[in-house]
Amino acid sequence: MPITLSYDLRGAHPNRRNYLRSMLERFGWRRLGGSVFRYSGRHGKATGTTQQDWLNDVAPSIMLFRS
Repeated sequence: MPITLSYDLRGAHPNRRNYLRSMLERFGWRRLGGSVFRYSGRHGKATGTTQQDWLNDVAPSIMLFRS
């Protein structure tokens, strides 16, 4: 099940917005537009299926967003 994240940063410097956006994309989140991101999982090469990796992708990106 895909996870959707939306945020609104008022008065934030563009560098901070770009940093947050790039870090979410680095953790495998796909940008849907503006400040809305979706994590569907990563495609496994060995199994050929898409699996969500909460420990390595979702939890660190949420903690980064929180800090």
